[in-house]
Amino acid sequence: MKVIKSNKIGSRIHSPFVYRLVANVLFAGYPYYAFQEIEKLTDKKGEVAEYQFIFRLVNYFQPEAIQYIGNEDNRLKKVCSLAKKNVAVYDIQSFGSEGKTLQLSGGKDRLVIWNNYCEIKDFEITPEIQGVWIIRNIKSHAIKDFFNKLMKHQDVTITIRLGHLGIVIFNGQFQKQNYVIKY
Repeated sequence: MKVIKSNKIGSRIHSPFVYRLVANVLFAGYPYYAFQEIEKLTDKKGEVAEYQFIFRLVNYFQPEAIQYIGNEDNRLKKVCSLAKKNVAVYDIQSFGSEGKTLQLSGGKDRLVIWNNYCEIKDFEITPEIQGVWIIRNIKSHAIKDFFNKLMKHQDVTITIRLGHLGIVIFNGQFQKQNYVIKY
């Protein structure tokens, strides 16, 4: 599958859904109400930008539940709660020594955030899964391998690589496409 390279204004993106997501959500020209509070969470500009991207995604998709997989990050939870109040949060921090295979399932109202977690050696995706995953730190070799496996999986329809973030969208209504957004 060919990777489509684009920029933050959405050039070369022909999917209306992905174009709107990139141009109007991820790179909207206006600041959101919570950006000042997000900037107070960390001094690192890269982390601030990443938290702002995650905020925009949670704000756009408005999931009923957010599932964190990996290292606990209270700042990340704060960012998600700013985007959607009273969202149900589930944590999976470890799968144990025998749990290297993960069966992944969930509804369209679930957003999954992989937070610097790379213990998964294999995964199974159930056919009814629909939703959005945000995978952090995809520059890491192990997480990059996991993201590349997801890109090739038949049930993954859209992947967007955005700096250190990977966005995976499961939705059978879309044609399979992989994007790399430079900003």
